[in-house]
Amino acid sequence: SQLRVQNYILEFNPIMLGGEAVEARLIDNHLQTSTPISLSEESTYAFAVTSGVTGSYASDRFMIVFSRIAGPLPVDFISVAATRNTDNSIRVQWETANEYNMTQYVVERSEDGLNFTGILTAEPSDNNYGSAVYVKTDLSPLRFDNFYRIKGVSTNGRVQYSAIVKVDALLNSGTISVYPNPVVDQTINVKFSGMDRGKYQVRLIHTNGQEVYRTQVELQTSNATHSLRSGSKLAAGKYILVIVDENNRKTNIHLLVK
Repeated sequence: SQLRVQNYILEFNPIMLGGEAVEARLIDNHLQTSTPISLSEESTYAFAVTSGVTGSYASDRFMIVFSRIAGPLPVDFISVAATRNTDNSIRVQWETANEYNMTQYVVERSEDGLNFTGILTAEPSDNNYGSAVYVKTDLSPLRFDNFYRIKGVSTNGRVQYSAIVKVDALLNSGTISVYPNPVVDQTINVKFSGMDRGKYQVRLIHTNGQEVYRTQVELQTSNATHSLRSGSKLAAGKYILVIVDENNRKTNIHLLVK
């Protein structure tokens, strides 16, 4: 309602749809058209509101109709599971039945369980109403929660999704250290080993409570070394290097400046 005379675009963003044998169509009552809407990908529909043409801006101009698709599904997802291996990679396994007319399976991963991205693919192995077990390994999983689902694509373009499974976040076993300690040449070398990528707030505090240096470093890889130098000469003595990551996890390192 209350549309102006101009061009518009409707945007459809399906989330967790397409798992059942259904299809969606956008009904435009003004133009008397029926347009398919994807249940797996974002899509748009452009329309215009015309001056003096009541139907073009009627509040009931559009509706979406969902309807069941006749016929059996190209595949049945029997199970899906994901487990973390000892090297921290994640093994994704799924089992299918009644598999036919399938073109591809896609392992999709998400950090929030809503927005998924395809990371691995598999070709159907028993595409004649058979059953099969598939295994793929995510060699670079997220350090936080990992959600997985399987996307099945048939020869006629129909998309199906398995259930969603979750692998809990990897506990941070990384370390932050300073070398050499005692510090020499006014340079503090901070070594990050197995740490999460992101921004870290760094503060250098004298044992008398005075903050003498503050900066921010950004970790591009899990293992890196950053050399820190204060704008002014550090007095000899004992200090505490306080490092805080984006999740407010704090690391305190006691060091000595000669």
